[in-house]
Amino acid sequence: MKDFTIILTATVAAMVCLGAGSVMAADDCMKQSAADFNKGGMVTEDELVTFVRMNFMIMDKNNDHMVEVAEWDDSWFLDQ
Repeated sequence: MKDFTIILTATVAAMVCLGAGSVMAADDCMKQSAADFNKGGMVTEDELVTFVRMNFMIMDKNNDHMVEVAEWDDSWFLDQ
C-alpha cells in the first residue's frame, strides 16, 4: 500500500506540473508562488507535496481518494 501511495503521489505531482505548465503557457497566470506557501522564493518538497495534495482533493469530488475519468474531465485545470 505504501508503494501505491508513493506512485499515486508522484503521478499526481506530474499531472499537476503538466497542468500548471500548460496554464502558464496559456496565460501566465500560475506562478511558482502558488506553491511557495512560506514566500521564501523557493518551493520545498513539503510545499510541493502540500500543493499537489490540495489540488488532488479539489479534483477528487466524491472524496474516495481516487480521480475517476468524470472527475478528471471536470478538473479545474481544463478550464484554464
